[in-house]
Amino acid sequence: MFVFRSAIRPRNPLLRLLGGILGFLAVLAVLALGLFAFAALVVGGAIWFVVNQLRGGRRPAPRTNPRGQDADVIDGEFSIVGNPAPPVLIARDNGQGSNRS
Repeated sequence: MFVFRSAIRPRNPLLRLLGGILGFLAVLAVLALGLFAFAALVVGGAIWFVVNQLRGGRRPAPRTNPRGQDADVIDGEFSIVGNPAPPVLIARDNGQGSNRS
């Protein structure tokens, strides 16, 4: 069984109990902070939704196709970025000539 031993951990049982209680309270504080942050986001989102609905919920008008093109066709321009030609291999001359012995 693995037991974590630390030099910081006090040997006095009362100090160990106090450290455990403080650690538990720290965890509860972090959870409460997260809960309040979540509640604030929910309330803010609900307010935004209600205000948006009361204003009429303006949505952008659907786009019409002015040229009568097919709706599934995407028109655009492109340019080739990479080099489509294969790389050229250059032979190195190591000074010994082409005859090998």
